[in-house]
Parts: sequence; structure tokens; C-alpha cells
Amino acid sequence: MNEELEKFESVEEKALKAKNNILPEGSAEEQEYRDIIFTVRERGKKNIRKLAKQAEQNYKQIQTEKSNAKHKIMTNNNSPSKSRLLPVAASIAILACAGYFLFMNKSSEESGSSIDKAYAQYYKADDKKVFDILDRMEAQGFASTSGEGEDTLTQALKYYGNFKFDEAKSTLSQYLNAYPENETAKMYMGLTQLQLGNYAPAIEHLTPLYQNTSYENHEMVKWYLAMCYIRVNDKESIQKAKQMLRELSMNKSSEYHKEATGFLSVLG
Repeated sequence: MNEELEKFESVEEKALKAKNNILPEGSAEEQEYRDIIFTVRERGKKNIRKLAKQAEQNYKQIQTEKSNAKHKIMTNNNSPSKSRLLPVAASIAILACAGYFLFMNKSSEESGSSIDKAYAQYYKADDKKVFDILDRMEAQGFASTSGEGEDTLTQALKYYGNFKFDEAKSTLSQYLNAYPENETAKMYMGLTQLQLGNYAPAIEHLTPLYQNTSYENHEMVKWYLAMCYIRVNDKESIQKAKQMLRELSMNKSSEYHKEATGFLSVLG
């Protein structure tokens, strides 16, 4: 049982190390993540210990019932009554359930750990394309270079490029209220929501761009939308992610070909 708890703590520590590559150290998001992990860890320990203790108690009861039944047979040459054997059967069932619980818990942790490892290895916030877009916008005179009255979208993209995701979200929201059809703003709102762990709104913003196959950043949208579904991590979402990753993996000219291929090897 101590071995199971050690594995549980090991998985938690690896997840924290992986997450440190994504969440800025000392940020509110990082602290929130640590609080969640701590709660899950403590509840997990409590459940495992409680179940193990119950199984141990019932195992002792089984031994006692066996001993009593054997003694009764030897002294009275009678079989133990059905009423005395019922607790034994119940205890065996509980032990079987305990074993199943630990097996499923271990399998789930290993599966989740593999996906988290792959995510930490292959995913990162866009820190290149955003500055290419900013350079192009400024070259076209889309933004002020004086710093005063700077365009809202330009400011939002700068926030994103500097990993200030809360500020990026607020500024993008303001811009999209005025220009709801701007595809660049919608894409970076989706990416920002992904960074903040808001997967449903991220999917909502990225999906129309994914469906528009003529969108200039379609491959990029496909990759990040797949990452959203990976983070949702239910059966249907994983299947959607796999489909997108297969498309990227089959396109050797895609800049996400290598990452998509690697991720698929983990998902199977």
C-alpha cells in the first residue's frame, strides 16, 4: 500500500514539474493548480487508506470465521451455518473490490501521466507567429508606434506574446465586442483561453476557424484545437484530437508534423 501512495505522489510531482513549463512561476494560475493537485492527492490518499483498512479488517474477520467454522466442525461434526458464512463471502467481495479499485486507480494515473507528459513535451504557447503578425500589422501601419492610442488588437497580441494571458483575454474581449468577425482576434482568444485552462470557450473560438479550411492559419488552429480536446480528456474529445493529429501527422509539410506524430504515439 505504501508503494501505491509513493507512486501517487510521484505522479503528482511529475505533473507539477511539467506544468511549471506552462504556468509562470509564482502566478495565480500556478498556485491554483497546486491547490487542486493538493486536494486531489489528499483525497486520493484518504480513499486508498480507508479502503485498505476496511479490507484488512474484513480479512481478519474471514480468518476468524474460518477458524470458528473449523473448530465447530471438529467438535460437533457439523457444517458451519449459512448465516456465519455470509460475512466471509461479503469480506471476500470487498477484498476483490479493493483490488479492482487499486488496479483501476493505477491504470488511470499511468494513462493520465502519459498524456500529461506528452502535453508538457509537445505543447507550448505560440511565441513566434504572434510576433510575425505584430510585425506585419505594424509594417502596414495598423498600429500606432508612439505608444499612445495603440490599437487594442496589437496590445492584446503583445500581452499574449509576453505570457500575460489574463490581460490578453480582457483586451481581446474588448476588441471582439467591436470587431466580432476578426479571425486573428478569435484565434488568439482561443489560444488565450487554452492557456488559462478554459477549454470550452477555447474550443468555441477555434472551431469556426478550423471549419474554414481556407483560413491562412488553419494548420495552427488545428493543432491548438487538438490540444484543447486533449485537455478535456474524455472519450469523445480524445477521438476528435486523434483525428486532427492524424491530419497533421500525414502532412509532412506541416510545421506541427513532428509534434502531432509524437503525440499520436502516446495516444495509440
